[in-house]
Amino acid sequence: MIGEAQLANAGAAQSMIEAQAADWLIARLHDKDWTPDRQTQLEAWFAESVAHEVAYLRLEAGWNGADRLAVLRAAANEPRPANKAASRARMIYSIGAFFLCAALGALSYAVMKPVDKIFVTPVGGYKTIALADGSQIELNTDTELRLSQADRHATLLRGEAYFRIVHHASQPFSLDVGAQRVVDLGTRFSVRRNADELRVAMVEGRARIESAANPAQSQSIVLNRGDVATAAQGRLAVVRKPPVLLEDALSWRKGFVVFHHATLGAAADEINRYNTEKIVIADRGAASRVFGGKFRTNDAGRFANVVAAALALQVERRGNEIVISR
Repeated sequence: MIGEAQLANAGAAQSMIEAQAADWLIARLHDKDWTPDRQTQLEAWFAESVAHEVAYLRLEAGWNGADRLAVLRAAANEPRPANKAASRARMIYSIGAFFLCAALGALSYAVMKPVDKIFVTPVGGYKTIALADGSQIELNTDTELRLSQADRHATLLRGEAYFRIVHHASQPFSLDVGAQRVVDLGTRFSVRRNADELRVAMVEGRARIESAANPAQSQSIVLNRGDVATAAQGRLAVVRKPPVLLEDALSWRKGFVVFHHATLGAAADEINRYNTEKIVIADRGAASRVFGGKFRTNDAGRFANVVAAALALQVERRGNEIVISR
């Protein structure tokens, strides 16, 4: 492990190199008698160590970038002070002050620059995110979303979310979901991202779906209230659904899930999204049975018992699984 003495020595050596680099820079820019011999000496100092040349170039680049070179040249044409050492000391101080200000400015920018935030819900979890502009995002179970409030942009990495967005025509809210981008046109909508499918349901207002990678050159589709867009395997399909079905699909916001003519297999998959205790359908015959109803998202056991009683099926618990069979 590096000790404090070693760190101190390394810091002192670096400070000395930077002081020498400042001396060379000032001499080259300030002295009228800069000669080829002096240039050869500077290059020899560069050859002694890469750190020498790096320190010099860093000072020179920063000085030129700050538009100070013209100031130095103007100063070079003025009568030189009697105390040359004092003059150099003041010049070294000026260079140090410049780089200190630059470092503080960079630090202030890093501290004040808005940072993207990641929001995650566990299995069975729920979270509401309030944006500075009054918009709200509600996250469903097992969902991950990256949010950049600075430019009104988010990315749904997995799961499902409901968006109630305050529309600003000059800076519309956008959401990236895989290869697709949803752009708010004044709306409320839900988005669900599975492993191989994206679904966008428009509850109110309008939104535009376009390519996230190349929106300017991609074909876009404008969704209106009641439209449900599904993207899978590179294809985008849009269907219209009645408001009641859209509201039922958002029942998770109140802790429920509603099924309309759903197969038991599909319903079990949906309930499993919210629970660590998983429902297993033992055979295809049971999985294909069709039913409907409203159930709490976090009670897989009650769901299994109610469905088994309604469809004349059997329920068996095996560790962390609830097995339903004929």
